[in-house]
Amino acid sequence: MRRSRRYLIIWLLLLVVSVLPCEVNAQPAAALVSVRRSAAVSFSVQGRSESGAQPLQAEPSIPVGTVEFKSVDSQVLAQAVNYAIYLPASYADGKNSYPVIIFLHGLFEDERRWAEKGGKEVLDRLIAEKKMGEVVLAIPDGGRSFYTNAFDGGKKYEDFLVREFVPFVESHYRVKPGPKWRALSGSSMGAYGALKIGMKHPEMFSSVSAHGAVLISKFPDTDTIQPNTREARYLQILEGPFGKPFRRDYWESENPIRLAEHPEKFRNVKLYFDCGDRDRYGFDEGARELHRLLDEKGFPHEFAILPGDHGWEFLKQYMDRSLVFHWKYFGK
Repeated sequence: MRRSRRYLIIWLLLLVVSVLPCEVNAQPAAALVSVRRSAAVSFSVQGRSESGAQPLQAEPSIPVGTVEFKSVDSQVLAQAVNYAIYLPASYADGKNSYPVIIFLHGLFEDERRWAEKGGKEVLDRLIAEKKMGEVVLAIPDGGRSFYTNAFDGGKKYEDFLVREFVPFVESHYRVKPGPKWRALSGSSMGAYGALKIGMKHPEMFSSVSAHGAVLISKFPDTDTIQPNTREARYLQILEGPFGKPFRRDYWESENPIRLAEHPEKFRNVKLYFDCGDRDRYGFDEGARELHRLLDEKGFPHEFAILPGDHGWEFLKQYMDRSLVFHWKYFGK
């Protein structure tokens, strides 16, 4: 009797198995389909669960923006300047306008670095998690300029940024006009540029942020710098925008730490800056000095020394802080 029952159970199982493939394979192409609605949105459809029992519902992935690489003709610089522009997922709809963040890259980088090193993914994620809304983000190629008007009267990158690039972005892309919808940010050399330009042109930006800025409270005596050293190489780079031979007085006149001695000149700008506690160039000392000075002057700001070194590994960890910071002050 037990043996007969066992055979009956086996026979029933075989019958069920013989029926299942017809149902499961009715739509074989649905086993794993990637569907692209647009350049900005994608999702996947699973044909069945691991048990093969029921099809799964399509689950939207993170809506992603797009990055375009273009150039603009500059009359100030008398040359074409490359730039990158991040457009949010809904930009293609052609309806909305957005706040804009101008991001300044670091030394030995260009306008492509932000997208190549993961900046786009950070911004996409923050928008998807609703920690901030959609924005346009523009990155000009700043070369090795320190975003400074060269002492010798040559390339005037500060003028290019303020007089040409910002107006160009506002006239060619759907961004909300006016300083209350505009922010300035940067990393390393670009962070130096963001602080300096934000302090010198506070009428242009609602908020400014800086990650690992090149902040030097006291520049070393150039006579003590030995040839063929890292310091000599940096001095050679600085001679481009700051005069050859290096003009310490011009450097100091552009130094954010010196500009911060008169915070009443940029009193309406919201300011955030940070640096790694193991910054290999020692820029954390300059960041602490800037924080101390602003505190002494009673200027409200957000500041942090965070675990990490210098560059993109640090930036990818903490860029969300500045992006959310800017979002908080847009429109105010």
